[in-house]
Amino acid sequence: FLSQGDMKRHGIVACGEDLLAWLPEPELDREWVDGHLDWMSAFLERNANAPAFWKGRNAIGFILSGARAALLKSGIYAKKKEELAAEFARMHPEMAVPVQQAREARSHWNETQGNSRAIDALYEDARRFLHWARALP
Repeated sequence: FLSQGDMKRHGIVACGEDLLAWLPEPELDREWVDGHLDWMSAFLERNANAPAFWKGRNAIGFILSGARAALLKSGIYAKKKEELAAEFARMHPEMAVPVQQAREARSHWNETQGNSRAIDALYEDARRFLHWARALP
């Protein structure tokens, strides 16, 4: 069923019938999205003194997850990382830099994990970014 939904996003109907067309589009649970953003923010606050490796991994993941939450709040569901980054930059160009930096840090993780200044900067960016995403209507 989930594979059928993924294929439909690309214009393919699996199994000869579009079963998902019968289902209404569910309303976005904004309370859940905001709760998720709150949880990530609290996690960063609690773990500010974690080892650099984990601070970096969490900061990168939380920025990308925060970008997905911001898009969800705008009514956009982006699944692939490339799609997420492009759509986010289009919808929120003023906040695209932290998302791009997180993606670059993730793709160059071997270099990033040895740079404590870069990790501290990512961590602070993640804190600010989640606060921004939480404030979105």
